[in-house]
Amino acid sequence: MLKFNEYMNNTFKDLHEHSFLSDLFSNLDNFKDDLLNKKSPRLIVNMPPRHLKTRTLALGFPLFLESFKKLKIAVFTHNYPNSCYLKNISLEISEYNEVYYYFIGHEIEKEKFDLIIIDDPFYFYSAYKCEYINNYVSNLLNKNLNKNGGFILVESRYSVNDLTSYLLKNYNDFKLLKYRALDIADQHFSLEHFHRIKNNCRQIFESLYQQEPVCEEK
Repeated sequence: MLKFNEYMNNTFKDLHEHSFLSDLFSNLDNFKDDLLNKKSPRLIVNMPPRHLKTRTLALGFPLFLESFKKLKIAVFTHNYPNSCYLKNISLEISEYNEVYYYFIGHEIEKEKFDLIIIDDPFYFYSAYKCEYINNYVSNLLNKNLNKNGGFILVESRYSVNDLTSYLLKNYNDFKLLKYRALDIADQHFSLEHFHRIKNNCRQIFESLYQQEPVCEEK
C-alpha cells in the first residue's frame, strides 16, 4: 500500500524530506487509517513558516487520500485568492480531483464533509479578531463535519488566543504535533538562520518558530 512519503516524493520532485517531515508523514499515514476506519481523527500541526505546511496538508494530503477512497474534502485557507491558487495547483497535480477549496469566512450552509483542513490562518489574524476565526471553525466542526469525519489544523502559532489554543481548550480529542525551529534545524534550515531571526525579534520567534506564543492578538 502506498505510503504518504512515497506519494509526496513522487508528486513533488524537489521535495527534501527533512526528519521532521518524515515524522509528520508517518503521523498522516496513521490519520489516514483512522479516517478510512471512521474513527473521527482530530489533529493539530504546529510548525514554523516556510516549512511546507501548505504543500503537505493543503495539497498533497487531500490528493493522497483520494487515491484510496472517494471522500468529500474541504480545505480552508486565509483568503479567496489563495483558495483559488491552491485549487489551480491541485488541478495541475491531478485534474480529476474534487477537493473543495474555500477561504475562512466563506458561508457554508448545509454542506457536510468527510475531512476539513484549516491551512495556516496566520495572515488572517492581523485583520480580524481571533474570536471570529475560533467561532467560524467551531461551527465547521459542529455543523459541517460528517459524524465520523476528520479534522486537521496546520498553523504557525500566533497568540495565546489563536485557533490552536481554542481547540485544545474546548475539545479533548485533538492530537497535537509541535515542531519547533530549534529542534528541527538541519542543513536546509540551519541553526544560524533561526538564531538570526530570534535576535531580530524574540517575541515573533517564540510564537511563529518555537510554537510558544507569549502575547495576545491585538
